[in-house]
Amino acid sequence: MSSALKRIWQSLFRGDVSRVFVILILLFSTVITLLLTGLQLWRDYRYELNVLDQRLEQVRISNLESISQSVWTYNLSSLEIQLQGLVRQQDISFISGENGDGEVLLSVGEDVNEDALQQSYALTYIHRDSPRLLGQLHVKASLQGIYGRLLDTFLVILITQAVKTFLVSMFIIYLFDRMLMRHLRRLVDQLGRHYSRAQPFSIERLVTEFNKGDELNTLVGALNRLQNTVESEHRKLEQLASFDSLTGLPNRMQLKETLDTRIQAGQPFWLGILDVNDFKNINDTLGHQSGDQVLYEIGLRLKCLQSPHCFFARLGGDEFACVFDSEAPARTIADTILQKFEAPFLLHAVQIQLSVSIGLVSFPDQAADAQQLMKFADIAMYHCKKSRSEFARFDPQLDEHSLNNLTLMTDARQALESKQFCLHYQTQVDSDTGEVSGLEALIRWHHPTQGFISPDDFIPSLELSGDINALSCWVLEQALTDYEQLKPHLSKPLALSINISALNLLEERFLTSVEAIMQRFPVRPTLVMEITENALMSDPEYAGVMMQALVKQGVEFSIDDYGTGYSSLSYLSRLPVSELKIDRSFIFDMETDLRHFTIVQSTVNLAKSLALRTVAEGCETEISSSILKDLNCDKLQGYFFSRPVSIEELISEFQCVASSNGNSQSVRLISEE
Repeated sequence: MSSALKRIWQSLFRGDVSRVFVILILLFSTVITLLLTGLQLWRDYRYELNVLDQRLEQVRISNLESISQSVWTYNLSSLEIQLQGLVRQQDISFISGENGDGEVLLSVGEDVNEDALQQSYALTYIHRDSPRLLGQLHVKASLQGIYGRLLDTFLVILITQAVKTFLVSMFIIYLFDRMLMRHLRRLVDQLGRHYSRAQPFSIERLVTEFNKGDELNTLVGALNRLQNTVESEHRKLEQLASFDSLTGLPNRMQLKETLDTRIQAGQPFWLGILDVNDFKNINDTLGHQSGDQVLYEIGLRLKCLQSPHCFFARLGGDEFACVFDSEAPARTIADTILQKFEAPFLLHAVQIQLSVSIGLVSFPDQAADAQQLMKFADIAMYHCKKSRSEFARFDPQLDEHSLNNLTLMTDARQALESKQFCLHYQTQVDSDTGEVSGLEALIRWHHPTQGFISPDDFIPSLELSGDINALSCWVLEQALTDYEQLKPHLSKPLALSINISALNLLEERFLTSVEAIMQRFPVRPTLVMEITENALMSDPEYAGVMMQALVKQGVEFSIDDYGTGYSSLSYLSRLPVSELKIDRSFIFDMETDLRHFTIVQSTVNLAKSLALRTVAEGCETEISSSILKDLNCDKLQGYFFSRPVSIEELISEFQCVASSNGNSQSVRLISEE
């Protein structure tokens, strides 16, 4: 008997799968047992509490009147007998009676401070048809007895279920081993003895009428068929490991091998990194499938340049790399690549003109290993993209600056995710009434280690990283949220201005995000989006379509820094613009510079003729504000009226002004700490 049990035990735990299977069954059964036991204990616990509540209620019904009579007659011996009788009931541990002044008349039992259920009853006695309040009766019922009974129940259930689970698990494992595992072990043994890539094999298993249709025979057939395709699949994997599956160009791994080979040979060469400009817009507007088609066409064009002296690879996304012999100058290499992008790409019967930014670095003059080459070429490409030139050679002076920009880009993205940005607001004053008529939301970033960072520094980084859409949407939502806080302190609505990037008007998802945000604020102020005139020139046609769609959502547009860029009457007449914002550089010294005064005057007259509002920013003196008022400029903005302040300071100032003169719109000067 013992030898038979020993054989069964060994067969159960012969392999890792059996052991794991046993453990999983035991774990599953244990979890189910614990869940069911817990459910049963919970039901028993609720039942016990219900019984205890009924017992306490019975005290009130049966004993409260007689106890009240004993208290009325001040018969403490009778009262003690009654209380002793109640304490002897199951789970009731302590009873005390108090008079009307809160003094304890008599207490019986052990006062339990924790895990007890307590009820208090008013002791009343009817004397001459008038109820008299004599005091309180406090009854405590200990839960320890319930806990003890539940523990006994738990142990009985647990032991019973554990034995049953173990026996059932052993039986299941035994069947599992007899019907499946021993056959799988034989297959593994055959594979171990016969498998070889150089010599194909065939697994054999005795087929009988009983097992000819079972899963093991199906498995054997599948393994034999798999062996016939191993070599071909292996070759495909080797191809995928060295070449990009979309473009057919060598991939990053093969590029590294090429660089290492050339570096070991000591051959001078150029390494270039190519990045397709604005490729993200293709994916966003036409879809990723169209973007893949463009990348495939780029691969075909670059393959035409492949030669023993010229090597191209795809790094990933819209980035490519090239390796040229150093005999050719950098300009010639760049022109060779740029010529392949002169012809437009045809996609869905639409011609798309693409450009690339190329960063070049030379070996061994500027870098000594593959890692440095890739890093310096990437820095040169980043500088090329930022300067909007066709190509750039690596300059050691760019290294530290570019690394700082890359760090700033990463920090800015983290700041957006961790909500390090905040908004300050600068008031806009109506030139006729002198009252505040609008607010401009200005973003601020206090870096944890670098302190205040200007928007002029981090906005370009977010534009390059593709996070500018998320930032603009955050500014919009936060500004509307802050306005909701300010609204109760206003006597009339204010216009709310925010600044957006040119890239926002080139992304359809920005329109979708704005619509979603504005739906969450059905009652909102007049919303003005400020954009520079230079930004509109990047793609005025598409920007106009986006602006028209936003105008339908109730948005107005203001041309920021007007007069400093490509000032053109054509786009003022074609685009849905409601406001011109005269740049501070003209306002600052128009008191002494006649040319600037003339420009401001002409701009105001032009805006009036086109039915546009005008806002003068940078108004810092009383004289300039008086001149602008005489010129009929609609709104004035600058340090003479208010510095940018937080929403808390702004609310506080409106409250103070409203309490002093009754008009919360007449804010004259707000100082910024």
